[in-house]
Amino acid sequence: MLRKAYATGDQQVISQTRWSLGKESFRGFVLAYYFEAMKYKNADFLEKWQDLLEFDEFEMILLIGFRGSAKTSLAKIWATRVILYKIHELVGYVCYEKEKASESLFDIMTWLQSHPLIIQDFGDQFEKPIDLRPEKKTQGNFVTTSGVRVTAISISQTVRGKLHEFERPNCYIVDDFENNTTKRSAVMTFKTKEFFRELLSGLGNNPNLLFISNYISDTGSVAWLEGFANGNKDFHVERQPLILDGKITWPDKYVLTDTEREKSKQEEKPISIEALKRKLNKDGEKVFEQEMLLEPITKGDMFFDREIVDKRIKAIGSAKPVIKDGWKIWDEYRKGGNYAIAADVAEGFGNDSSVIQVIDLDNGKQVREFESNLVQPSRLGKMMVEQGVKANNCILCPERNSIGVAVVDSIKNEDYNNIYREKSVDKISNKPVQRFGWYTSSKTKPMMLFEFKRDFEAGEIEINSLQLLREMRAFTNDKVTDTRFDSELSNHFDRVMAFAIVWQMRKVNRVKGFVNYSS
Repeated sequence: MLRKAYATGDQQVISQTRWSLGKESFRGFVLAYYFEAMKYKNADFLEKWQDLLEFDEFEMILLIGFRGSAKTSLAKIWATRVILYKIHELVGYVCYEKEKASESLFDIMTWLQSHPLIIQDFGDQFEKPIDLRPEKKTQGNFVTTSGVRVTAISISQTVRGKLHEFERPNCYIVDDFENNTTKRSAVMTFKTKEFFRELLSGLGNNPNLLFISNYISDTGSVAWLEGFANGNKDFHVERQPLILDGKITWPDKYVLTDTEREKSKQEEKPISIEALKRKLNKDGEKVFEQEMLLEPITKGDMFFDREIVDKRIKAIGSAKPVIKDGWKIWDEYRKGGNYAIAADVAEGFGNDSSVIQVIDLDNGKQVREFESNLVQPSRLGKMMVEQGVKANNCILCPERNSIGVAVVDSIKNEDYNNIYREKSVDKISNKPVQRFGWYTSSKTKPMMLFEFKRDFEAGEIEINSLQLLREMRAFTNDKVTDTRFDSELSNHFDRVMAFAIVWQMRKVNRVKGFVNYSS
């Protein structure tokens, strides 16, 4: 259609054809206005993405793509089309930092004011000229002559209550919300998740949300979004690594070796994957695997067997637990069943999470899980007692490190006596003493983790929590002996630790109705 229009030589016909092609579909818009900007032939996945961005089937789309997959460029082009055809009247461009979002708005403004075909077909989008000097960038928002407002938003801002001419915002592009900085900070990850919760709960009618990201953490905000999308018919997730089933997914842009690159006769030389690995993988980091293959591997090899973990994730599929009072429930308590309940304890100030794990010791099944970064230790102890009573007065084992002592005291204040205890000898008085709760140390941590790993991979443990499995997928060997605590810098794998503790309770023997505690 476009080729025939150009053949006529009639500028009015050409302009109208381009406009109509762009109006008809997003792929048509890319073809009509951005074809000449493409250095490489389109990959199959890019055409699929362009079709998805019609938003005919879904309201929300998460594109997880390798670095260099053109996902950000595609998002900006999509936003430009939304503005030009006034598909939405209020468009929000979200990044973790507002400055980054403003830079993206600057690119979009530049296209609207300097792209010759856009100017020819759509006219001037601004009543007054805007200073586009690179050092000035943009103030973070603009309004076009057609009345479309575009605004830059940071993760730290609230989107609640935002209106434009009485219309609630329902179009967002969310970009650059997880990176190597945010993945190392529990606080930043929590802030992003809270932003998403607010964003997703306050949408207007017929929303279009486009999330674009790499995948560099199994326990970060991207993984959280995937979990949110799981089973949601309006939310679609696409993953696109550079290499899939042994084949390069953008063969016109990438080749395997330096030699292939040098031999290439393309006008725009392809990128050597061999060279990329040399550039990205330094100082023991596997950045190539993270950013190009979507394998969130950090320093240290994987602790759990990923194939076995992934097999369990696949077996669970889209099945969801019953949710009640914050508890995820996969099975009801059996009368006379042998259960154990353990907790990894946080302070409850919002940075780290407290997790309670419940296991059926008769068959190794995980039956319940609770997680919160806000619950106070005293309340956590009461919750454990409430579940313990339901589970045949089973053994309770809170971690007693640091603030965990408050959980132990809370359980004792409830007159619940079946608490895990360790016998030892006081170094000063030389008398035997009992200490309640599990103490995680440089000695006990490797032991409990290796036993958890051994028995899970042997099929003796049945994990039902997708979040726990994702933590296991990301857990590395260097985490086994790492006992540092820094709420600003680390993921603490709270679910993994809580389950490793509860699995230790299988060693606590019951003799004639009494509990025989370990020494």
